Amino acid sequence: MPRRPSSRPIPPRTLGGCPITMRGMALGPRGGDQIIPRPPDVVVGAPPPWSSLVSLPDLSWNSVAERVQSFPPGAPPEFAVSNSADAAVLVVLMPSLNGTTEVVFTKRPQTMKQHSGEISFPGGKVERGESCSDAALREAHEEVDLMPQSVQLAGRLDALSTVATAFTIYPFVGLVKESVTLTPHPAEVASILRVGVDELLQEGVYHQEVWQVAGHEWPMHFYLLEGETVWGATAAILTNFLGLLTGTRPPAGRPPLTDRWMID
Repeated sequence: MPRRPSSRPIPPRTLGGCPITMRGMALGPRGGDQIIPRPPDVVVGAPPPWSSLVSLPDLSWNSVAERVQSFPPGAPPEFAVSNSADAAVLVVLMPSLNGTTEVVFTKRPQTMKQHSGEISFPGGKVERGESCSDAALREAHEEVDLMPQSVQLAGRLDALSTVATAFTIYPFVGLVKESVTLTPHPAEVASILRVGVDELLQEGVYHQEVWQVAGHEWPMHFYLLEGETVWGATAAILTNFLGLLTGTRPPAGRPPLTDRWMID
């Protein structure tokens, strides 16, 4: 599990084109004010997988919707901690007003006991007797009032396990062909974010850090949005999704065996 932040500050360094401090704030228009539990001796990681592309693929709604339906089946988790519970999330894709594609995120309230203030996908624990896909749809309905009948499930991404919270997470991609009104559940969601896929792939939004935890190197993914930072399991799932969408991940969507980035 990650150690508590050291009292010794990490010198500011440029990651993905944006200066980062110990608190994980971008000294500029991007990033949020979350306190991220970085261990000592964080180093800069690899560039985004899609940085080698000459140009990005067509990110219009019709093109993305067609592409995600040809994604390979999601792989099982590389490992699961003992007594891990199943959870499911829904990566909701919607058309924007200008015909491009948006991803739906939620911001957790500061009052939550775990992951307060963090950016997440709609989702939660799988209840007894329901499938993982049903759990993802149910949680999206409960959290943002997205009706299950409005969602076309387009497959599952790679599953991953978290260490600190002991969950095995099954991410599903859901297509919502018409832009609908979403309403946050006041006890579970502080706000809803609809972020363009093109924005997520812009230069300077993504950066990777390598954390030294329990004697192992853990590449960690971060996305600096306007006023918010996506990191942890959500960023890992997002990186898998964007890698498949841009064709810059291995064919099965699996990370390299040494890339244990599913810590949360």
